[in-house]
Amino acid sequence: MKLMSQKIRDNYRHVGYEAFTPVNEPYKVIQDEKVKDYTAYDKIIESFNLTVNMRISLECRIKGLSFTEIGRIISKAQFTVFEYFIKMRQRYTEIYG
Repeated sequence: MKLMSQKIRDNYRHVGYEAFTPVNEPYKVIQDEKVKDYTAYDKIIESFNLTVNMRISLECRIKGLSFTEIGRIISKAQFTVFEYFIKMRQRYTEIYG
């Protein structure tokens, strides 16, 4: 019965003008993006001597893809991609301890 009442329906629909003013919106200053320096990262990756598929799978993993998705991209099995990362970890521990 309450939903049929005009008074109840109007109260739920009523929004004050103050809710739409920009004063209530959060204010955030957009700053210029800082240029990030990836030279240390590039040196580490170059020291691994990665194959093309290993490099692609590493870049995909950094972007957040799973082993299955990476396997589809490079047309390899999921376990092969997993082995790539095992080899990369071994090379990292050999070089950097």
